[in-house]
Amino acid sequence: MKGGVGIPQIYWAGTEGEYNLMAVELLGPNLEEVKEFCQGSFSHPTIIAIAEQLITRIEYFHSKNYLHRDIKPENFMLGRERKPKIIYIIDYGLSKRYRDSTTKMHIPYKNNKRLTGTARYASVNTHMGIEQSRRDDLECIAFTLIYLAKGKLPWQGITADNKIDKYQKVLERKKGISVELLCKDLPGEFAHFLHYCRSLRFEDKPDYAMLRKRFADLFYKGGYNKKFDYSWNELKLDFDSLLERGHSEVKEEEEEEKIEQTIQIKSQKKEISLVRYTTIPSKVENPLAKSKKMPIICVTKKLKQMKKEFLETVQKESSDKDEIPDENEGAVNTVRHLECPVNYIQLKNKKSFRAKLEKKERNKSFDCVNSIVIHKQRVNNDIRKEIYRQSTVSLKPLRRLFYNSKKN
Repeated sequence: MKGGVGIPQIYWAGTEGEYNLMAVELLGPNLEEVKEFCQGSFSHPTIIAIAEQLITRIEYFHSKNYLHRDIKPENFMLGRERKPKIIYIIDYGLSKRYRDSTTKMHIPYKNNKRLTGTARYASVNTHMGIEQSRRDDLECIAFTLIYLAKGKLPWQGITADNKIDKYQKVLERKKGISVELLCKDLPGEFAHFLHYCRSLRFEDKPDYAMLRKRFADLFYKGGYNKKFDYSWNELKLDFDSLLERGHSEVKEEEEEEKIEQTIQIKSQKKEISLVRYTTIPSKVENPLAKSKKMPIICVTKKLKQMKKEFLETVQKESSDKDEIPDENEGAVNTVRHLECPVNYIQLKNKKSFRAKLEKKERNKSFDCVNSIVIHKQRVNNDIRKEIYRQSTVSLKPLRRLFYNSKKN
């Protein structure tokens, strides 16, 4: 593309960190911004001059074996300083090679393709899922010129629940309206241009010179002077002020997006905090019944409290009755007093004491530990280790009572 008229000059291209960068020639506003400055539409001589330049730009683009596929007013920009009347074509992100540069072999015809480009200016064949070719770029230019001349297209403002339904409604509107009605109040060359684009076959090469000549003849038929001023020059368009206004609008949009993102992040954090709060129960009878949702800190606090209550009840019963509880019954009754189930496991054992219990009661699995007796349940090893590590109260007094009772 380098070296063509209306092609921005590239000064440098490369990567910087995670970003791909490209330094290009500084240009003026695009045709959409200029149209708004010119009160929504251009004069006929201005439209004719724009049409000649757009046809020339797309002819050069096609000569390099590429399709643009995103023709719209926003992708045509004015030059600056000494080139205010030259229109530049930009945004090649959707461009596609349509033929081989050496063999000149055209790409094959395909169906069921997704819509590529902007729906407002896309051709009817593009809406129908047909592979794009040179005729589709020209039809997009025809819709763009009609939009710039009249200020609006009939299918603008169509709403739907989703994009697919919207594109279908736009297609129906484009197929339903006649070319003559679409080009009403415009010179006949506009209707001829659109008819010609739709008459081309998939691989046909458009006659760009004929199209330019018809618009040039229209210029002379209208009696316009070659030294006429474009609509934006007549209104004394200040490029710098328009660009600054555009940059300020972009900054405002970026700030609004940042505000929306921060609001979304805050709302997500609140939802996460609420979920965390609801998953931690405040009062649980058995601290390990919901160990997956309950943090280790809550479990250890509950266990320490149970240890204290256990030792207090043992000492209280021994002091009141002056009797030493049986090896099995005392532990079972004491634990039942704490409203815990009968079956228990321990975190750590002593083999000798464990063997004595297994002889008398093999069906019931009891284990005496240095930490606490807890409900028989599958507990994560991490929680089990943390409980044992943080436990400080031992059951040595209870064990001594058992030994003394056995001797007596």
